[in-house]
Amino acid sequence: MKRNVIFLGLPKTGTMSLTKAFEGAGYRTAHWQTDSGEYVGYNIRRAFCDGERLLHYLSDYDVITQMDVCLPEVSFFPQCFLYRDFAYQYPDALFVLNTRDIASQVKSIANWGDMLDRFKKYGIEDPGKFIYSHNNRVRDFFRGRGIAFLEFDIEVDLPSRLSDFIGHSLSIEHLNKTVI
Repeated sequence: MKRNVIFLGLPKTGTMSLTKAFEGAGYRTAHWQTDSGEYVGYNIRRAFCDGERLLHYLSDYDVITQMDVCLPEVSFFPQCFLYRDFAYQYPDALFVLNTRDIASQVKSIANWGDMLDRFKKYGIEDPGKFIYSHNNRVRDFFRGRGIAFLEFDIEVDLPSRLSDFIGHSLSIEHLNKTVI
């Protein structure tokens, strides 16, 4: 039986590469948008506002690789504000904090269209500090709780580390890779 896999990392941490890896392994994966084009973050926010479990409107998916939505008209980062709720509501899920070198991540954010401008529009003036703080809060919360949690650095860790954690072989091809 497949367990839900919930990624709690921020944008530009290999989410597209991870999505393709899980899809290739037969998982139903939501990356930023659902198959019907709805934003994953909208569905999570709607479930929260409706008093439902956070993945209520995403129950057809096995894996959530990127849940935030940061557009000119709205910004919502469920992984920053609801990671505790995810852990309490889905205690049998596998949680992954997908990371990478913060300087590389910030460069990738700056190079990805107007993403850096969108971050700044919503008060994220220092993306490096935002990323650092988020990663530390998530690490601190999951430490010692007995919840299945893995920190996975897409630039350093071997795919076998993630494969061993989920109990299923994954082949990860690095897509959208930032050149520094």
